[in-house]
Amino acid sequence: MLLAASEARAQEILGQDMPISLQGGRVQPAAGPLRIREVIDLQPKSKLLGVARRNIVSPFRLMVLHQPPAAELMALLRRSLPTAPAAPQFVLRLTEFGATAINQGKLNVAAELGLEYYVQHPDSNYYLVARTYANDQQLLVAQPEQACPLLLTALLQQSLEQVARADWDQPGPAYTLAQLRQPVAAPAPDLRAARQPGVYRSFYEFRHNTPNQPGNVTVDARAYRNTEWQGKRAVDPALLTPEGRRVEVKDAWGFCDGQQVYIKYHGEYYLLEQKGSNIMFFAPDFGHDGSGLLSAGPPRKAFSLSMVTGFIQSYQGTAGAAASLGKRPTHLIVYRRRAGAALPVTVDGEELGQLGADQYVSIPWQATGQKVQLCVGGACAQVQPTAATATYLKLAEDGRAALREVPVREGAARVSRLADR
Repeated sequence: MLLAASEARAQEILGQDMPISLQGGRVQPAAGPLRIREVIDLQPKSKLLGVARRNIVSPFRLMVLHQPPAAELMALLRRSLPTAPAAPQFVLRLTEFGATAINQGKLNVAAELGLEYYVQHPDSNYYLVARTYANDQQLLVAQPEQACPLLLTALLQQSLEQVARADWDQPGPAYTLAQLRQPVAAPAPDLRAARQPGVYRSFYEFRHNTPNQPGNVTVDARAYRNTEWQGKRAVDPALLTPEGRRVEVKDAWGFCDGQQVYIKYHGEYYLLEQKGSNIMFFAPDFGHDGSGLLSAGPPRKAFSLSMVTGFIQSYQGTAGAAASLGKRPTHLIVYRRRAGAALPVTVDGEELGQLGADQYVSIPWQATGQKVQLCVGGACAQVQPTAATATYLKLAEDGRAALREVPVREGAARVSRLADR
């Protein structure tokens, strides 16, 4: 428990920036001589590469490049690739670039690199030749300063080899240099979009919806080892082979069962949820001072996931709303035993889920001291959410369209039995 608490507190602390450089690496030419006129970064010019941690008791640190990513790549390419006056002239656009290095016994390094290649034609326009993207994850015996540049250089080598196989004679659309230099906003994350089921080895696989182990993921429910807050149950994922055999999932960043996404945190998997533009989840607060741990387990806490670096930190709420201390995270949980078709679940007129027979729906919410109206189909009830515990509601089983709030103990016990099925 003390180790877990130390690790949780370290997650909130960023130590001194860690300088990173790509200039110790080298790539091999995959085609003939190339003239790289410019590397353009489509995102705001920042030297931030990602987050690193040397060992389990050290603080998290931001990895910062000596110069912006485009300049780092330009210097590496010019030093590595042969050139000639008559060689084709290229402009590269950097679309994805990042790395993480977290030591958990061995250094778990993940990186991503996305590039667009444009070749100049006699009309002075630049034509799209290829788009490349790749991410990778490896366990290395090295320090982050060496491991991250090594993995990024390997991804750059793969990108060059992919471009060498492209058809340069039949390129894509034409652009002026000024058009290529226009910045492009990063797409907003959306967990509600269709996601491919499978296992994510790294944050980058999750962000790009490309699980390294795609396939059917099944989950077994059980009681959490540390706490049973919110009436929820822990999940143990397994991949289902074509022969019907279950293969235990190990060393995963997270997984998707085709409907929901789970992230691994302190050895357990927790459901990722979207609140506005924020990706967040609820988990036990292992960094708590310890009061009440013997009787109730660690108190729950809301965490947010940075969609830039993959860093986990305390949830600060949706901008202009949940950041207020007067709004505290909680859950509205509604369940039913009666048979029949699935019914829409709405809160204050907004549909947030579907409730089928012998199922429950858990809705993350912010307790503000105000009442809300929760409806299942045509049955409605007014409740006042509280941050102290979840609010449980039951759809009547006797055929009447009635929805009522039930005591926490009763609701938690019923939901626990439904989750264990």
